[in-house]
Amino acid sequence: MSPISYSEAADLGDRFGRVAAIVVPAYGQVLLLKILLVAVLLSLAAANKLRYVPKLKQGDPAAANQLGTSLSVEWNVVLGILVVTAVLTTNLTPPV
Repeated sequence: MSPISYSEAADLGDRFGRVAAIVVPAYGQVLLLKILLVAVLLSLAAANKLRYVPKLKQGDPAAANQLGTSLSVEWNVVLGILVVTAVLTTNLTPPV
């Protein structure tokens, strides 16, 4: 291995250590939960825009119920994001 490869390997090890320092503690796990909830929220919003809204414009009577159900789930996910954010900002401290 060349000296450049050694330095790259050391840099990779350093980066992995920093990622592990974020993910392993409770703060990192709750932060990952928040990121997952935001991804779910974006997926639901995309489903609404791409599936239910066009059906509603075409006059499909079932689309209104489906859209309403999806919006209710979206609101619950938003509430979950707010709860997780409250836990992150009041009960946990980020790793230093």
